Amino acid sequence: MSFLIFPKYEYTVKIPDPNGDYSKNKEDYEFDFNIDEKKKPVIILFGWVGSTDRYLSIYSRIYEAKGLMTVRFMVSMTSIFLWKHHIIPISEKMVRVIEDLSLGDRPIIIHCFSNGGTYLYRHFMEAVESSKTPIKIKGVIFDSAPCRRTILHAFRGIRSTVRQNPFLNLPITLILFLILLSVWVVEFIKRYLFRRKIIQFKPMEHLLQEENRCPQHFIYTTCDKVIDVEDIEFFINSRKALGVDVSVKRYNDTEHVKHYPVKKYTYTQSIFNFISKCLELNSSIV
Repeated sequence: MSFLIFPKYEYTVKIPDPNGDYSKNKEDYEFDFNIDEKKKPVIILFGWVGSTDRYLSIYSRIYEAKGLMTVRFMVSMTSIFLWKHHIIPISEKMVRVIEDLSLGDRPIIIHCFSNGGTYLYRHFMEAVESSKTPIKIKGVIFDSAPCRRTILHAFRGIRSTVRQNPFLNLPITLILFLILLSVWVVEFIKRYLFRRKIIQFKPMEHLLQEENRCPQHFIYTTCDKVIDVEDIEFFINSRKALGVDVSVKRYNDTEHVKHYPVKKYTYTQSIFNFISKCLELNSSIV
């Protein structure tokens, strides 16, 4: 719980066994990255608000089962909602992690979850632009994101993050929501009355005109009760209008950031086909 409360970040690096047999994983997805080791992509995962390494590792194992290196990042809830000035040095540290691993020459695929992961991606890319080491971002996967920042989205997001019994969920959500609302009021006063520059939690608005034009893949559901599907589809169409190569996996019977547990094959299929396209490979899952 302390990780969620105090402003900090965590990361985990998984390096595949160079002698391992990754032609098939335990779920028998017949997809093989039959390319030179130095050309294999590295997968960076940005967790949703309140995510922990335990749950994010479920998704990184999708890639690790195919012999791919993964780096998963998680940032505390307060660093995203309350102490937002921490996010800039945190994003710079994330870039240094990639530099220290000497991954500048490797193709990188980013997989971000919900608005929290998309927010980390936005600041990570800003830190990349300031870095002296070129980092080759070949593709970005958005899982259940992005959407506009609204009071309703904030309430839904906090409630989905709070993992307590049904009797405590609503009271704790209301307390955290009121704290967040007070922070927004202070931000509004600082920005419009005192003309101070502040860091805002608006991943969708900031990424609409993002200069990076690498392929993007969107996985979402029409049954999402946390964010609005219309926002995701507006973002998709906006990126297409800019000439970005966009692909979509849309579900009608899954929940927010919970597609993989119930749609393992099609979820994995869409991810690996997207990566194959980004790397211009001939492999695909049919």
